[in-house]
Amino acid sequence: MHLVDSVGWLAFFMNDALADAYEPYLVTPDTLIASALNVYEVCRRVEHATGRKAAAEAIAQMQKATVIAVDDQVATAAASLSITHHLAMADAIIYATAQLHHATLITSDVHFTGLPDVNYIPHPGMRSSS
Repeated sequence: MHLVDSVGWLAFFMNDALADAYEPYLVTPDTLIASALNVYEVCRRVEHATGRKAAAEAIAQMQKATVIAVDDQVATAAASLSITHHLAMADAIIYATAQLHHATLITSDVHFTGLPDVNYIPHPGMRSSS
């Protein structure tokens, strides 16, 4: 199972430099989950950038994955992960969703680097800190 972070969905929908790196994860909806928070973040950014119709099309594509609601189990797991890993609320909710569903989080968000069960995809042209 995989959970593609909002940055990956946005890269795919906006066809940016990371789109090709995320495409293999997004074309297999039977192994893909998304947090309801991903839906919110993607809808907001796509609608702001390209309009409501494009946002509706993006959400329809996202709904091919299994969308996981933010319930009390996700919220309490996110609170603990936020404290342990110093994550902001949205990041903690998304990471908790992946953890609770035994999914690998696929992301380019540096806040997740080094965390268990995270596949970090660096932005093209970024240097590693090693």
